[in-house]
Amino acid sequence: MQQFAYTVGKNSTDSALIIDAMDLLWQDNVEAFALISSDSDFTRLATRLRESGKRVYGLGMRKTPESLRRAVDQFIFLELLGEPGPDEESARGEGSPATPSGDDAPEPTINLESALTKAVNATSGDDGWSTLGTIGQHLSRAHADFDPRAFGHQKLSSLVEEQPYLETRSSGSMIQVRLRTKQRASGRAAPKKATSKSAPKKAAAKKAPAGSNRGG
Repeated sequence: MQQFAYTVGKNSTDSALIIDAMDLLWQDNVEAFALISSDSDFTRLATRLRESGKRVYGLGMRKTPESLRRAVDQFIFLELLGEPGPDEESARGEGSPATPSGDDAPEPTINLESALTKAVNATSGDDGWSTLGTIGQHLSRAHADFDPRAFGHQKLSSLVEEQPYLETRSSGSMIQVRLRTKQRASGRAAPKKATSKSAPKKAAAKKAPAGSNRGG
């Protein structure tokens, strides 16, 4: 929608968008909102919409401040949505993943190993195994801007299978994941070794020889 700026230096577009969003919220005929912006001024709007039980998607550039990325349910970097042109498609060759690289790829904003390890620990059962679906749900809740494409993978399954500290197994159509044995063992506290305490040295009592008492 065309929005006119009536005063120099003021951005009337932001105000119009917030007003429209609140009107839609009041009408209560939508289930989700998508905010396509890299402006942190919309952080409070995203929070307000979520407080009303609406799901909020954020779409913006990699320069988007962390405050807005964390205020939404899911944040998608626009750089990851770019589709290659015909020339780029032929140059990549068939079968190559259409993932951005170089300057076009947004830098990951999270520590991948730490995020995956915490997700497995939080969702695993007594046997240490967790399902890929529950891991993905945990990652979405903990990191709204998590996207496997930021790490060069189209799907979470291929990203997980590539990590050396994780092991996977398939049960029908379900993929299960757990930390490798060495990785899990290193997270446990090593038992303290019993240290032998040396008995304090006692001064040897000198025995007086028999009959050593001398008469006066």
